[in-house]
Amino acid sequence: MLRATELGPIGGKLISLVPNGGTTVIKGGRLIDGTGSVPRDNVDIVIRGERIAAVGHREGVVLAEDSDVLVIDGTGRTVMPGLIDAHVHLRGALTSDPYKRFFWPEEGQTGGINAIFAAVVAYRALEAGWTTMTDLGCGPARALKWAINHDVVVGPRILAAVKAISGTGGHTDWLPLPYDLMKEKEYRGHIVDGVDQCRHAVRLNYREGADLIKIMVASAGLQAKSWPPPVTLTHDELAAIVDEAHRRGLIVATHCGGAPSVRAAVAAGVDSVEHGKLEPPDYDILGRMAEQGVSLVPTLSVLYWFHSKGAERGTPQNMVDRAGQQLDLQCAMVRKAKEEGVNIALGTDTGTPKWGVGLNGLELQLLVDAGLTPMEAIVAATRNAAKARGIADQVGTIAPGKLADILVLEVDPLEDIRALQEKGNIAKILRSRDPIS
Repeated sequence: MLRATELGPIGGKLISLVPNGGTTVIKGGRLIDGTGSVPRDNVDIVIRGERIAAVGHREGVVLAEDSDVLVIDGTGRTVMPGLIDAHVHLRGALTSDPYKRFFWPEEGQTGGINAIFAAVVAYRALEAGWTTMTDLGCGPARALKWAINHDVVVGPRILAAVKAISGTGGHTDWLPLPYDLMKEKEYRGHIVDGVDQCRHAVRLNYREGADLIKIMVASAGLQAKSWPPPVTLTHDELAAIVDEAHRRGLIVATHCGGAPSVRAAVAAGVDSVEHGKLEPPDYDILGRMAEQGVSLVPTLSVLYWFHSKGAERGTPQNMVDRAGQQLDLQCAMVRKAKEEGVNIALGTDTGTPKWGVGLNGLELQLLVDAGLTPMEAIVAATRNAAKARGIADQVGTIAPGKLADILVLEVDPLEDIRALQEKGNIAKILRSRDPIS
């Protein structure tokens, strides 16, 4: 059987690393290690199999006897960790129409066509330097993850939340469709009521191989009838989900929109707040997030795309306008979160073929526009994103012992962060085959 990896994927730039795959050396590059430290010039990186063995200047790096050595010339190039998108939805959906999304073709996202679309989106992200993506529900990510891990298709490492969790009337319960149908089929995720159902939903996700748990704390997003949208789970229900997840070693990410949902999530002990959408009177909660180590994933890209492209794609004008307003609020929130010392992690909230395919790098530019430095934006897409998803001991920085997810660039993104939006600027993509699951 012909494997996708035998076709020379990504223009010959991709190097897939395996545990017993010999030695790879990146020689003489300018290193951005993902920690925020000042870049170092003329650095050699030695990789044994799929893990980094040594990082240092040429005179300090000793190569052991090894007949199987691949040497990559880093001279005049920038070397940095592979990028991590901490929030995507690889659902393959082309429409917001609930009937078309779920029932056509082949019952929508449960069918094969959407899975193919999702695979293409994931491939385009890897082609642009995104070596890890976290899918937070509503699509075929679990199947796609399996296919990538077994070399059926080529794509980034995927962490999958499997099915998101919300209460009745929440964000997993799409109101245009009958409740009984949404409850039975769980097209958007688990619909729960009461502590026992909350715990059961976590256990089901864990059984199905979830890498993390996603809670929809707020009831809606841009389509909310009023703002801020209500919280659809009680404190006891949220705390039960968090407890059940943490006992299994899973982190908890929470969809939040507005102060009530952020406060509820943080009080329940979650690990990350997705979106946030806090206004200045409620910035006090950012200090508490910093104290508790709760990450913020502001997802600016999705608001940018809704605001700039939504009208031409049939998005109602009120949602287009609200996206622009919320983008401004999010940028102000990011500036304050930086001031408070919150762990800001990059996530785009994109992943459908509708817009932004392969353009995840726009989020770095938007973070810089919001007040981060180019280095801080890169850290948000590497170390901080890995920390937010509980994998910082494995990826996110270039250091001995870490998996060798590494980009070799023809340009220095610190000079212009927009360079990370151009796949032509990538000379090599090294990606470990370890799925971290």
